[in-house]
Formats: sequence, C-alpha cells, structure tokens
Amino acid sequence: PTHGGSKRHRRSRVPERCCSVPCTLEDMYRGKTRRMKITRKSQTAGRPTEKVLEVPIRPGYKAGTRITFSGEGDEEMKSSRV
Repeated sequence: PTHGGSKRHRRSRVPERCCSVPCTLEDMYRGKTRRMKITRKSQTAGRPTEKVLEVPIRPGYKAGTRITFSGEGDEEMKSSRV
C-alpha cells in the first residue's frame, strides 16, 4: 500500500568518515574552510576512489570537535552467511 509519500531510493549503508584535521588556534577563533583529500574503498566502482572534502571550521570550535560526513566512509562488503 502507498501512503501518499514519495519513494526514497535506499543506498547501501556506508559508514561515516573520521579523520584528524590539523588547524591552528587562529583557525578555530576566526573560522576557516579546510580541504582534505580522502581515499575510500568503493564496491560500486570496484576500486579505491579519491574525493576532496571541504571541512568547515566555524568560529568557536574547540579542540576535539567532531564533524561527521555521512556516507563518505569505506563501503562495506555484503557477506552472505550460510
């Protein structure tokens, strides 16, 4: 049965990406956008892919602030259990 909503395309579950980004005290005070090149394992492309992420460092961030990029982690292989 339909509920009047639009159909959403389900993507396979891809974990988040977690990396350390070096920045100065001035960067955290004034704010800055840093670029970071990542390499991720891709099952759809069949090979590692590279991507540049723009990391926003907003004024007032403290050391250890976590910024999450959903869907930018390595794609997991689906295992079939017998």
